[in-house]
Amino acid sequence: MESFEITIAPIEVDVSGQIVSSNFAEVREAIEAGLGSIELTPKTDEEFGTAAGQVKGLKLIEKAIGDARDKALKNVGSVSDLLNDMLGTAEKLRSVRLTLEKAIAKRKEAIAGELVEKTVDSIASAGIERGLVERVYLERIRGALKGKRTAATIQKAAAGISLEVQGEIRRARENLEHFAKENGEDLIADRADLEVTNPEKLSSELRRRKEVAAVQKQRDAAKAETEKAKAEAEEAKRDLEEKGRPPDPDRVEHGQTGFVDLEKRGAEVQATEKISGTDARFLNAGAERQNFLALVRGAFVPLKSAREDLEFPENINDAAEFADSVGEAWKILLGKGGE
Repeated sequence: MESFEITIAPIEVDVSGQIVSSNFAEVREAIEAGLGSIELTPKTDEEFGTAAGQVKGLKLIEKAIGDARDKALKNVGSVSDLLNDMLGTAEKLRSVRLTLEKAIAKRKEAIAGELVEKTVDSIASAGIERGLVERVYLERIRGALKGKRTAATIQKAAAGISLEVQGEIRRARENLEHFAKENGEDLIADRADLEVTNPEKLSSELRRRKEVAAVQKQRDAAKAETEKAKAEAEEAKRDLEEKGRPPDPDRVEHGQTGFVDLEKRGAEVQATEKISGTDARFLNAGAERQNFLALVRGAFVPLKSAREDLEFPENINDAAEFADSVGEAWKILLGKGGE
């Protein structure tokens, strides 16, 4: 890397009402000759390195001129031309310096931009969707490259952040794999997003999900038990109601196992036999009771139909009370010998 090319003698200006001595004219000529040799649009890395050195040199000369001018101002007299000359020369230095600084900054920005893209590609090569990499890591990558003075330091920073992020992704995947083996994949359905989560935050999130799942499992188990108990209670209630309900008039309950037709049962209980030479309609009291029960069942048909046709609330309520009373009476009747 070349050093600054403009060589000048130490600036000496001493005034006391008038210019006593000054070599600034020679200094100015050397500066202007040097400025003319500076490349204001560097293109290669070598030229940018030279430009960086030239910027430092220009700043030093600007300061030297400023210091000499300040010294001369202390004894100012008719020295305005000299001071203006010095000011104009310093402005030329500043203009060249700013031009170079802008070119260098633009070059650094271009290098950084290229390295940002390469770093994103490098991270995405680990199997992460590129858009996801940009969304999660782009600002972090730019921050790592910011403030670096040379292309070499920018490249070093880019390589460092790439390795750092890929290491985090690798640890996240190991944690997720271990979690999936213990708790299943359902709790990490958003695995792609979790892989790019900060390791500390990921551990906390996985603990939270495990705890939530455990609570939900307990709730589901409690709900299932409640529903089961409710179903059993409903079934028991139906059984009790069925046992206390008057029989369907179209069927006659027979024991505990099935039903027989009313017509068949009527034929059986109405059979007559001769006993001791006397006509007897029924063989015994039991047969007579069964006949009576069959007739009661037959009466239920028109009563049920009439009740279903009721429209006025007061009649419906009265019929319901009547049905309850009949049901109770029916249970009593059955308890005294009915099947």
